[in-house]
Amino acid sequence: MKGRTGKLKFLFIQPDYPKQYVFFFPVYEPLHGLLFAALVKDLADSMVFDRRYDTDEQLAKVVQEFKPDIVGITTHVAGEIFNVKRLLAIVKQHQPEAVTITGGQHSSLLPEDMFDPSVDLVCIGPGEETFRQVVETLADGGRDFTKVAGLAVKNGEGYTFTEPRLPNSSLFFEWPRFDRSLLEKYRRKYLNYFEMRPTVYTITTSGCPYRCKFCSLWAAARGTYRRRKPEDVANDILSQPQKFVHLTDDNTFHNADHALEIYRLLKAKGVYKKTLAYARTDTIVKRPDVLEKWKEIGLGALVVGMEAVTDKHLTSINKKTSLDINIEAQRILDRLGIENWAHFVMLPEFDAEDFEDIYSFVEKYKVCYPIFVPLTPVPGTPL
Repeated sequence: MKGRTGKLKFLFIQPDYPKQYVFFFPVYEPLHGLLFAALVKDLADSMVFDRRYDTDEQLAKVVQEFKPDIVGITTHVAGEIFNVKRLLAIVKQHQPEAVTITGGQHSSLLPEDMFDPSVDLVCIGPGEETFRQVVETLADGGRDFTKVAGLAVKNGEGYTFTEPRLPNSSLFFEWPRFDRSLLEKYRRKYLNYFEMRPTVYTITTSGCPYRCKFCSLWAAARGTYRRRKPEDVANDILSQPQKFVHLTDDNTFHNADHALEIYRLLKAKGVYKKTLAYARTDTIVKRPDVLEKWKEIGLGALVVGMEAVTDKHLTSINKKTSLDINIEAQRILDRLGIENWAHFVMLPEFDAEDFEDIYSFVEKYKVCYPIFVPLTPVPGTPL
């Protein structure tokens, strides 16, 4: 390494959520922190600070003692913007030479929202390669990040956008094994929704092959849909003692062969863990046999993107499903004994009758846990 000896120090901060808006997120493990720490473990010693369960004062102390060279933070929803800037301002106050980088869904879709004196870099799109190259630049003794694709780089009073990064949309992606000892301080905090028991959080896929108008996941992933190697998923679950598993990607069962291969690997090891995953209604209707297999190893509930209860509204959001498909999906889940934590989007044109239609649907078809979710459209998308 030119110009420096020893390893860098990387601090990942999981921001605190505005709980009045995002009341159900704080249970998650900060998988981004685990991922990026693993990606640069040969170059940097890492630490994870979870502000959801800690204080600003403790962050200041951590920065003073750990003295990070680079500090990363994620932004999932707009409500986090002010928290992110506040936290990075604390970092800069106590370690002004640290390079700060934001990433995640909101940073990718509206990087300008993150421009702030406390923010040096904004990562746009999936960040595995981008972050690695940023750390490599630092490890080489450099601080010119304009050659790293996929960034907005602070340049005096403004920002320079580097060449867009075109993420790899190959069938499979590999992540290094996570070091969950980084989360030991917060281990007892990561609980599942209702049982409030320690839970393994992981993903099987990244991105989305659909283009629903109410959702920006596919745009943040730059249009890609990638599958994680089945062996990696199985090993991630097997490596943890918790009896609950939450698969947090949006399309776990979209590719039936992929989902079945993960099932076979877990089944062969005698795994039975109460599992929560996500699914579209058309996925459920097309391949109920996949869910039936997963039921054998503990699948107990699905967050189901029903989204609407009329064909008119389903068409308006480009969901590519129908009311009949939604009804059939609920019947299949009832038959299999899998709970439906159905999501319904709240559209701007809704009146009292539209909400009543959803309540009537929920009551008629005995949906277990209906959840109203706000719109997260691609910026500029008319609804």
